[in-house]
Amino acid sequence: YLYQGKKKAAKKIYTFVVTHFPDSEAVSIAQLRLADLTTGIEKFKKLHERYGDSPLGELALLKLANVYFKNRAYDKAMDSLREMVVKPAKDEAGKAARALFLQALEEAISQAHQEKRYEDCISLYQKNKALIRGELSTSARLYLAEALFKTGAAKEALRILGPFDPTPLAAKVRPRYIMVYAKALRSAGYT
Repeated sequence: YLYQGKKKAAKKIYTFVVTHFPDSEAVSIAQLRLADLTTGIEKFKKLHERYGDSPLGELALLKLANVYFKNRAYDKAMDSLREMVVKPAKDEAGKAARALFLQALEEAISQAHQEKRYEDCISLYQKNKALIRGELSTSARLYLAEALFKTGAAKEALRILGPFDPTPLAAKVRPRYIMVYAKALRSAGYT
């Protein structure tokens, strides 16, 4: 029913399984699907608490983080994924957690930059850099470098930007990248 778009019918079936077969293996999947249908943050939390580090518990945690991400609560998405991201990715859920964590971090940096909260941009990066292993997108690195430059850390901004190469950038971002790079070079004493 769920794949046919009949959510009400699917919800009835999952509820039936949970209430009539509480000791079966199917109940955990039914609970996860019910939480998915209602996008219940508390339900995902309870499922994770109940199933812990099992694949089902990790899936519940991933779905919880996804709900936070969709609601633009990037810090909560990262916090909920942190315990999965700290460990090496052993399966697809681990890889998905790492990808969502990185995406949430990039969005959080972008949001802080747009709101001119430059210290927060830097803090977000510093707090999480060991977990992302230098995988920031070019635009997120640009926002971070600009924040570093605006707070007086020109050499660190240059390190974040890396070797000068505006080629892979989108046309609308390229001039900004060149300007930030040039300003950082000048402030760092390079002429």
